[in-house]
Amino acid sequence: MTKSKEIADLITVWQEVHWNTTEFINSLGDEGLKTKLPRGGLNTFCKHFQEMLDAQNSYINAIKTGEMRFDEMAEDYSGDETAENLLSQIEELDNQLIEAIENAPDDLKINWPDGEQSLAYTLSNLQIHEIFHIGQLIAFCYATRTPLPQPLVESWFLTPLDEE
Repeated sequence: MTKSKEIADLITVWQEVHWNTTEFINSLGDEGLKTKLPRGGLNTFCKHFQEMLDAQNSYINAIKTGEMRFDEMAEDYSGDETAENLLSQIEELDNQLIEAIENAPDDLKINWPDGEQSLAYTLSNLQIHEIFHIGQLIAFCYATRTPLPQPLVESWFLTPLDEE
């Protein structure tokens, strides 16, 4: 990649954040993805991942077009994806994200609803969105007594469910 060190670092951080998502999906498996969560809307683990992928697609489109449009996102999600299918979608969208970044001009400006922002801002915001979901999913694991992914327990120094 020939982008600036700042953008390269943001991609590295994105990959580290994104690792949490794939670990969650691998840990939950098909049945765990269907677990009901105590909230409206994104009320299963799967629906969270579907929304995260939908959001990532919006960020990719923003990098390609220069317009951040959240109105393109779905208003509801089925919650019926398999772990394998979600992981496949992640791989495809990650490749599209890297390609969009590589093809973007160095001085790319993206029109957000609140004004023009840089590529670095946009990538940082994508990370914030995903890590916000990860935090929610960890809390939902505790609330629903769903086993936490062991790699996240170790990397985030979480209290395992059996030690509460």
